[in-house]
Amino acid sequence: MKRSLLLLLALAAPVARGAEMVAPPVMYAPNLWQGRQQAVVRVLDRIDSHVSTLTIPADGAGDYKTLHIAVHRCVDRPPTLASDAAMQVSITDNGNPDLKFDGWVMAREPSLATFRSALYNVSIVSCGGDAVAPNLAPLPQPAAPVVVSSTPSGAQDQPGDANDNGPSAPAPGSGPMQLAPPADEGAAPAARPASPAAPPSEESGPMQLTPPSDEPPVVQAPQGEHLPPPQPYSNRP
Repeated sequence: MKRSLLLLLALAAPVARGAEMVAPPVMYAPNLWQGRQQAVVRVLDRIDSHVSTLTIPADGAGDYKTLHIAVHRCVDRPPTLASDAAMQVSITDNGNPDLKFDGWVMAREPSLATFRSALYNVSIVSCGGDAVAPNLAPLPQPAAPVVVSSTPSGAQDQPGDANDNGPSAPAPGSGPMQLAPPADEGAAPAARPASPAAPPSEESGPMQLTPPSDEPPVVQAPQGEHLPPPQPYSNRP
């Protein structure tokens, strides 16, 4: 049971993968719009709270009861931007000839421009159909960055150093140690190359130790000088 549980945990563990370079995102400018063939319009009748949805082609018109809705253009945002739609429309009411509207209506900001009618509320839902003018150029496809790795020539030469301008020749003595192949047991050891012997200096070499002696040390006077004779001790001033 314990082995089965460990096996399940090992299979469920995420697999470690190397870092993958991703191309930077490319987006359209925030002031661009894409033309569409159709406009989806919602009409609310305030008397009976009835809602109707009309699909009107661009440069076309549609009717709802006493309303006449003529759509001139319908545009929406490109895929890389936040979704929004707008239509240029002319609205007239046959029951009230003095009530007219001619301008742009936006889906996300309907209060900027509205058809001021006591009976109807006209708003845009979205744009549909194929793309028409104004057309947008396709976005370029950026290439993913390439990671260039270099092998350090020594412990003091690592990638990313401040003075790292490129690969340089390894310094003498740096790099991995070269190992000699193992010699046969019966073969004689190879002779090392002879190096010129340097003359021994006074400070080089092991220090010579003298055996300890039980006799007190003898103090010798330096040559050319004599010790003064002993003087009798006196405590008088």
